[in-house]
Amino acid sequence: MVSEMLEKLQGKAPPEPVNMLLEFREYSWKPLSSFVHGGIHAIHRHSKGYPLPLLEQMVRISNGVSVMVGMLVVILHGGGEQRGKIPKIQRAFADCLPETKSQIS
Repeated sequence: MVSEMLEKLQGKAPPEPVNMLLEFREYSWKPLSSFVHGGIHAIHRHSKGYPLPLLEQMVRISNGVSVMVGMLVVILHGGGEQRGKIPKIQRAFADCLPETKSQIS
């Protein structure tokens, strides 16, 4: 369902949020689905604890999802005076967000 939605968004929606959603799906979808639906990640972490890097990564991913929501709200609102604010927020708080492919390259 989500894959179909993302496919339909490609070429129709602005590329920045679509690319972020595709990247989120590529790197985070399987582990988060396993955790949420009671898979091996949840069982393993319950017994072994949560290492700090994993917790930091989850907070960054959560913040990244919030940024994507902000982008979509601006787009659905029609932009106007809000246009350009989300990228500024991304730059200002880059240390609290997941790295993007452009930062890694």
